[in-house]
Amino acid sequence: MASRSDDLPLLEAATAEDIPILVSVLVSSQFSEPTMAFFFPSWPSTVAMNLFYTQRLSQRLQEPNCEVLKITYGGEIVGMGCLILKDWENMEQAVSGEGKPTEGYNTEFATALGECFRRTEEIMSGRKSFWLNSCATLPSHQGKGIGSMLIRYCIDKADEAGLPTHLNSFPKARNLYARFGFIEKVTFDLDLNEFGMRNRGYGIYRSYGMVREPIAKKSEMIVG
Repeated sequence: MASRSDDLPLLEAATAEDIPILVSVLVSSQFSEPTMAFFFPSWPSTVAMNLFYTQRLSQRLQEPNCEVLKITYGGEIVGMGCLILKDWENMEQAVSGEGKPTEGYNTEFATALGECFRRTEEIMSGRKSFWLNSCATLPSHQGKGIGSMLIRYCIDKADEAGLPTHLNSFPKARNLYARFGFIEKVTFDLDLNEFGMRNRGYGIYRSYGMVREPIAKKSEMIVG
């Protein structure tokens, strides 16, 4: 991880004390995503979002195979992500995933959109792998390499371990992941208009299940 400097982004492990700020990063990053109005019927209020992400991150910090990562810049947390090692030998671990629903969270919609996640998990079943999730960057710092720094750390770790990495992507993040070698394995289209009149007009929402195979270091390659 990077050495400390206010002039450079710093990636390091998050702690329970960071949860409120990490939640604000997640909410700010995902607030404008069309699906948020369906996940959280009280949107644009962020009360339910804050409750959901607080529970999610509290759970992640307790998982032994999960790294909750934060990126600080100028003394401020501006990005975050979670990297989970899945060995698939413990099926309970493999499917425990997203935790219990919270108040104000639309589980019916989450189950429908979660089909992309389930199909990606099926592809990875039986393979020890890393799962990259909950990646977020403050809107004010997007386009400045914060997300790239996080992804690069995660894939470097996967390469060192010789393991694949998988994730599920919103549409707007798909090209970023593709630049780092993630390949579409699943595409899932959901008609948002099927989930009530309030938000009609959004149409088809496509999510992506993506996988990146490990790349061996040049020093590890056998030259014939």
